[in-house]
Formats: sequence, structure tokens, C-alpha cells
Amino acid sequence: MKIIFLLILAIYCHSGFSQDCSSINTEINSNYSYTNSIEDLEMPLNEDWNIVLENKNAVLVFMKNDSEQASAGIMKNKNGYYIKSAHDINDRLIDQLIAKMGINLENRMLKNVKLKNIPAKLIIYNHKVYNLDDTHLMSGIMYMIVNDGYTYVFTFNTTRSLRNCYIPLFQNIIKNTYFGPEWY
Repeated sequence: MKIIFLLILAIYCHSGFSQDCSSINTEINSNYSYTNSIEDLEMPLNEDWNIVLENKNAVLVFMKNDSEQASAGIMKNKNGYYIKSAHDINDRLIDQLIAKMGINLENRMLKNVKLKNIPAKLIIYNHKVYNLDDTHLMSGIMYMIVNDGYTYVFTFNTTRSLRNCYIPLFQNIIKNTYFGPEWY
């Protein structure tokens, strides 16, 4: 009886909280890429993504998709002192960066990863965006890469209700991003 109850509860929870991704374009297409020849990188997207802001101070690019359900960006920050690789970025430095960004991350997970053999720091998180009397629950991932005295922060965000649709897309985008020889 206990097993049947748990099975019914699991089915109910899955059906109540599952996300329908059928209307979201989750395929990347190299014909729709963000290219930055100065930084020697190319990030594949799809036809649903548009550049909102480019080359403004520390922001290399900020993009959003047509439905405004997701956004992506690349920031470039000069390191105050020598950092060999993203794997050397500690929790304290990440906390300082996040505080400067003005967001409060919840359920944060840090992980050292490699993107095409480039050491990177992966941060998976949830956060809230407040707008007057509205609160929006958000989820995202961040990749940090250190290159030539700079830390590059690749951010991807979506509403928490669409997390399971967009996070795999974001991971696929970064996995297929071209990094030129200077990144290695």
C-alpha cells in the first residue's frame, strides 16, 4: 500500500510540475551565432535570439530570445591580481562578484569543469528578480573562464518554471561555442 501511495504521489508531482518545452526552440544553429572577432569566440544560438547590447563597458554582449523567456550575456572583467585559471577562483571571489551584480543566489552549486579543455567554473543557481510589487523566480547557469588577465563570465538565465527547457539549451550553446587558439 505504501509503495502504491508513493507511486501515485510521484506521478502527481511529475504531472503537476513538469514543463512543456514543445513550443521552445531548443536547437542551436551555427547560422545564427554571436561572433566576436576581437575576443576570437563564436557562440551558436538560433533564430529566436537577438542582441540587445554589445561592447558597452564590461559587457561584451547581452542577448534575449524573442519570447523574452531567457537571456544570455558575456561580461569581461580585469582581474585585480593574477589568477591562473577559473579553477583558482574561490567562493569568496565569487561571492564578491555576485554581490557587485546585485543579485542574491539561492541553491547555488559550484563546480570546476572544462570547456573544450579550458578550465572553467560552473555556477548553477536560482534567484529572484523584484519589480515593484512583482517577484519573478529565475534560474540560471554561469561559466567563468580566465584568459590573459581577464575573467569572462558567460551568464544564461530563464524563468524558474522553464528551467528544464532552457538549462540544457544553455549547456549545449556553451559546449558548442568556438574559442580561438588564444583561449588555450
